[in-house]
Amino acid sequence: MKKNDYLDALNYHLSSIPEPERYDLIRELDRRIAYQLQKGRSEDEILAGLGDPLMRAERMLEERRDRIQKEISQTYSDRPSKRPDFARFVGVGILLFFLNLVALPVIASLGAAVLSLGVSAIAAIASPLLTLLDWFWNSSFYPANLFAHVAVAGVGILLALLFIPLAKLGFRGVVAYGKWNLRLLRGRV
Repeated sequence: MKKNDYLDALNYHLSSIPEPERYDLIRELDRRIAYQLQKGRSEDEILAGLGDPLMRAERMLEERRDRIQKEISQTYSDRPSKRPDFARFVGVGILLFFLNLVALPVIASLGAAVLSLGVSAIAAIASPLLTLLDWFWNSSFYPANLFAHVAVAGVGILLALLFIPLAKLGFRGVVAYGKWNLRLLRGRV
């Protein structure tokens, strides 16, 4: 058997390996054979030392399989453990405590400001009812009061249009901040 026949047979038996990797293996073996030829060994002697192409292919496939399994196991062993580290948990908990010590009053005051905007909008929208109450209690009706309260109701509608998106934004922000705190505490940021 000649060198090219041996390499062709090896190529055939390694057909389960992707082509670029298979060609790299065959090229490497071809280099080894060329090196042995330069050292003065005969082609027949080198090929006899390599053994049957089928057996050589089986050994190469087994080596490849072992290498891939080792890489996979190394990849999974490099991953951090799923169980929480107690020291990290306590440290992050302390940091979050102090962060929330500052952030929660700010969030609460912003929430109170948005809530007061909503209450002001409802009060301003309901202000024309004050004209009706004044008319029932005092038995006097002043059209100027009614027009002033209608103008205030218009301002109340504008405040309500401002309050609704701010309330939604604030609610989403509080929920997102809470989820971020939990993710940080669990170590999943």
